[in-house]
Parts: sequence; structure tokens; C-alpha cells
Amino acid sequence: MKIASLLTAGALVALVGVVQYEVAHAADGIAAADMGLSKTSVFDDPTPAAPIIGGDRPQVDSPGAPPQIPHDITGMLPVKVGTNACLGCHDQPAMRGKKMPGVPTAIPVSHYENTRDGNAMGDKVRGQRYVCTQCHAPQADVKPLVKNEF
Repeated sequence: MKIASLLTAGALVALVGVVQYEVAHAADGIAAADMGLSKTSVFDDPTPAAPIIGGDRPQVDSPGAPPQIPHDITGMLPVKVGTNACLGCHDQPAMRGKKMPGVPTAIPVSHYENTRDGNAMGDKVRGQRYVCTQCHAPQADVKPLVKNEF
């Protein structure tokens, strides 16, 4: 019992010493403006300029890369279960595999297949393909943040 009391008293003294040190050196912390590489406050969050959405489909740079979305998607997000505004225009079974000017591109057959074995799964977009913006991004005319030579 005596050893336990001594250990508890020793731990309490050590804890008081740590608290006193922290209180005495609280002003020695790093200012928000000194954190990071930019030397600006970590609380500054400038609003980026709104992207300019074009109407022409850009060339796909890599084979197999998903095409970009050539229109504004304001008000169409977030995509939730039972709420996918993209399906209203792009879920056109009769247009699959066909491209016509002025007609929204139909969702490809691959989006209705099981990604594990390629078997057709009916006329509903598969769960792993349901959230379009996981792969497809709206095209925007923005200045690159870093030089890209890819």
C-alpha cells in the first residue's frame, strides 16, 4: 500500500511539473503564419476562380481514360443513391454505342456490366459506376498549378 501511495504521489508531482512547463512556454509556439512552405496563415483559404466550362469535347490523352464532362454540373451534385441527375440525359438504352451531334452521349454498355466478370447485369447502372464524378471530371479552362510534361 505504501509503495502504491509513493508511486501515485510521484506521478502527481511529475504531472504538475509538466503542466507548469507547458503554461510557462505556451507563448513559445509556432505562429500560424510560420507554418508550411508558403509562409502564410494556415487559416487563409483563398477561393479559387470559377472554372470556365467549354462545350467542345477535349481529346482523351491516354487510352482508357474516362472522357471529361463537357458541360456545367452546377446543381447536379452530390450524386446519392436514387439521385443521379446524369442519368436523366445519358441513360439512353437505344443510343448505346451510337454518337450523334447534339444528342447527349449514352452511358456505355460497360457501365451496366459486373466489373469483376464482365457479365451483363440488366438495365441499371452498376453501383461501382453510379457516381459519375468518381471517374469523369468537368473540363475547365484553368491555369495549371505546376508545369506538366506528361
